[in-house]
Amino acid sequence: MGNARTFGKAYHIAGEEWMTWNRHHQSVAETLYGPTLTPVHIPPDLLVRLGEACELVCVENFQFNNVFHTPAARADLDFR
Repeated sequence: MGNARTFGKAYHIAGEEWMTWNRHHQSVAETLYGPTLTPVHIPPDLLVRLGEACELVCVENFQFNNVFHTPAARADLDFR
């Protein structure tokens, strides 16, 4: 806020470290002082058949790796 370079722009705010979805969720649990997680993997085709529209979004996005481009956030926001 208050940074004129950022007006009208959107930024990816993501870490530089690549991690699996299992590690991502474990990291969230650790940050919240939660228990060690035991992930349950649901095949994407089953999730779509049993679920609703929100599950389709998960299948389309989360079954693949996500890598975000963050140089604009580092340059404009001094994000690290």
